[in-house]
Amino acid sequence: MVTITKGAKTFDGKIPVTLLVDDVETANTLVKMAKDANVTVIEQDEDLNKSTINPVFKHLDKIASKK
Repeated sequence: MVTITKGAKTFDGKIPVTLLVDDVETANTLVKMAKDANVTVIEQDEDLNKSTINPVFKHLDKIASKK
């Protein structure tokens, strides 16, 4: 959860983050740590390249707007 203060107003919210990790062991460790901290994790097993990154962000934006 992130808290942003602008002037007298304070906003709480979530910021979606995409991690592209080549090392499976590191990825598994990060997923376990996030789940232990009650952070929502969306896993994608597909390999990504530069042409597929943009749709990934659109998908994450759609998920974030539903919460």
